[in-house]
Amino acid sequence: MLLLCLLFTSVPILARGDGTGTVLGFVYNQSGDPLIGATVMVEGTSFGAMTDALGDFIIEDLSAGPATLHVFMVGMASRELEVEIAAGDTLELEVWMEFDPPSGGSPAVIIRI
Repeated sequence: MLLLCLLFTSVPILARGDGTGTVLGFVYNQSGDPLIGATVMVEGTSFGAMTDALGDFIIEDLSAGPATLHVFMVGMASRELEVEIAAGDTLELEVWMEFDPPSGGSPAVIIRI
């Protein structure tokens, strides 16, 4: 019985002590439509995610402290966000992206299959 009590009381302590946090959120275009396949990367790390069919993303196990997120997608102006990751917490974001027309007046390339 004592062993069970020790096991259950130590689990929350172990879960809080890792010094990492999570970022999750949604990526939309300026019309409010979800962007499918947008990339969200954490600068200086290999951590990142792509948005799903609802524009959702989640990046877990990030070291606590300041971080820079880069959000990009073909045809959209990229975004850079400065965030603070708190240990044991989840930071929720909404990212709005604007269309980025081709520069120089070049026509867009359309491929039809």
